[in-house]
Amino acid sequence: MNSTIAVPTLTSFDQADTIVQRLADRKNAWVQIGLSERIVYLNRCIESVTTMAEAWADAACWAKGIAPTSTLAGEEWLVGPCVVLWNLQRLIKTLKAGGQPTPPKLTNRNGQIIATVFPDNLMDRLMWLGFRGEVWMEPGKPATQGWSIEKAYRGEGCAGVGSRKCFVDRPNGCPLQAFCRG
Repeated sequence: MNSTIAVPTLTSFDQADTIVQRLADRKNAWVQIGLSERIVYLNRCIESVTTMAEAWADAACWAKGIAPTSTLAGEEWLVGPCVVLWNLQRLIKTLKAGGQPTPPKLTNRNGQIIATVFPDNLMDRLMWLGFRGEVWMEPGKPATQGWSIEKAYRGEGCAGVGSRKCFVDRPNGCPLQAFCRG
C-alpha cells in the first residue's frame, strides 16, 4: 500500500516566539476568570484538539519519516493528541472539584499520609497497568492540598509560560505547559 504524507506548514522561530509571548501576555487574564469559565475554555480546547488530532499525528509521522497508516503512527497519536486530550479532561475534572479532587485512596503509614491520586478510574487502570501516582505528605501533616492549589488559582507563584525551546525539544508537551505553567 502506497501512502503519501502531506508536508505540514512549518512554524518559524519568530512565529513561535509570538505565540509564546501572546500566552505570557494573557496569563494574568486566565487566573482572573472563574472555574466554570475555565471549564468552558478547556472544553473548547478539547474540541479544537479533536479537530486537529489527525493533522497533528500526521505531521509528527512526517517529521519522523513514517507513514500515517503504519502501526508506528499509533505512538504519535498517543504521545500527541491523546495525552493532551487526557490532560485537558483531568484539568476539567479538577476544576469541577473546585481544585481539590478527592484522592481515590488515602493510606497512613507510620503517621505519614499517602494519597494515591492515579489511576482513579477503570480506563486509566487498564491503560496505565502497573503505574501509580502517589503524593506523600510530610510526616505528621494533614492531607491537604490547600496552599499550592489556592495560590495557583490566584495566580501567585506561577512559573511562567513555556519557551521556544519547548517547541523544539518537546513539541507534544508544549500545549500542556500553556495550562500548567502560567
